Amino acid sequence: MTETRSTYEDAESLRKAKKYSEAAAIFSALWKDEPSPMVGWRYAYSLRKQREFEAAEEIILSALELYPEDKWTVSEYVWILNDKEIKPAIDQKDLGRVLNAANALVAYNPQEMALHRLCFQVMKAAKTRNRWDVVLEWVGKLRPSQLSIEPPQFSGKRGMSDREQWYVACSRAYLELDQFKEARAAAEEGLREFPNEVFLKRTASLALARMGSQQEAADELRALLSHPRADWYFKADLAGIEYQIGNLDEAYLLLCDAVSNSQDPQFKLRYFTTLVEISLQLGELDTASEHIALIRAIREAEGWLIPEEIVFLEQKLEKDYQETGEQRPELPSGVRELERLCARRWSIGKTKGLERGTGTIKFIVDEKSFTFISRDDGGEDIFALVKDIPPKLKHEGARVDFAITESFDRKKGKKSVRAIDIRSLGVQQRP
Repeated sequence: MTETRSTYEDAESLRKAKKYSEAAAIFSALWKDEPSPMVGWRYAYSLRKQREFEAAEEIILSALELYPEDKWTVSEYVWILNDKEIKPAIDQKDLGRVLNAANALVAYNPQEMALHRLCFQVMKAAKTRNRWDVVLEWVGKLRPSQLSIEPPQFSGKRGMSDREQWYVACSRAYLELDQFKEARAAAEEGLREFPNEVFLKRTASLALARMGSQQEAADELRALLSHPRADWYFKADLAGIEYQIGNLDEAYLLLCDAVSNSQDPQFKLRYFTTLVEISLQLGELDTASEHIALIRAIREAEGWLIPEEIVFLEQKLEKDYQETGEQRPELPSGVRELERLCARRWSIGKTKGLERGTGTIKFIVDEKSFTFISRDDGGEDIFALVKDIPPKLKHEGARVDFAITESFDRKKGKKSVRAIDIRSLGVQQRP
């Protein structure tokens, strides 16, 4: 017995030292001679760490037959199937394979930490397939009070805690499933714990808009645009609401600004469709034509079907060309060429009708996401986000030309203005 304990301790020391091959060899002998739950899961663990998933699964299933109630054995089975089945299936966007493995694991009633990881993995896979019903089902297997509120750190940057992720996933699932009251309620509940979580604020605003309170929702979303974590699609969301309200010029400006980024164009398809609708209403037929061509080119390149909505808009475009007597332009067929054409429209459209000014960058500080521009006309210093300033101009004293757009001062709780389309002084807008 003393020899067995010594051998087990040697194997455990090797496992903790990450010498998994040597540890597995000793655990293998122990498993054959004197099987126990503490040996079984450690043997399987050592095999898993060497990516010997088939062998690890065989051992852990044998251990589960002998010790079905042992929580560490069940937990190791979760991690084996996660590495062997779930992670590859997520990479391949194979939700069915993820669900098969996850449902098999849930039947073993894994301990809390393993269940949490499993649920988040399923939610991740379901989101990539837009299966929000699955997201909501697996959100329901967890209680937020059980989840950690400690945010992870990645290269010094704060990530979302598990509890934050739960609220974000839950509220978003309700929103995508058209359960708007539930979406708003879940987002507001999360905001009571995480008052600065911008994605919860976004969901709450979108739910409000879809319940019919578009102006209030627009005001809420506009206040988020200066948030350092507000991505380009926040502005696109606001554009969609302004379009619903009937503010076509404002919606067009916001959308042009939103899609003027380096994100792959296939992620902007629904916003391009809205741009087509607005352009048709504004009589900007060539702009609509270029965006329809871009939508078609992207979908054909990806092997996706052309939706009826696009066919209908193209038919309306042809009719409008006939009624005006204008000629539809010949356009290139490639995605990149069409994107360059549309980008010229965005560059002009995002500042159309806006007042412009000139001035000097006051400061650039690493810890701050914003700065101010001292205006040449003697007006009050104007707020600017550092991310909106071209790299070569990110220094104190840089001379700039800029457009002035509406914003929201969160500290003062009132509407404000900020600088956008910031360029080196003297650079002119191309027609």
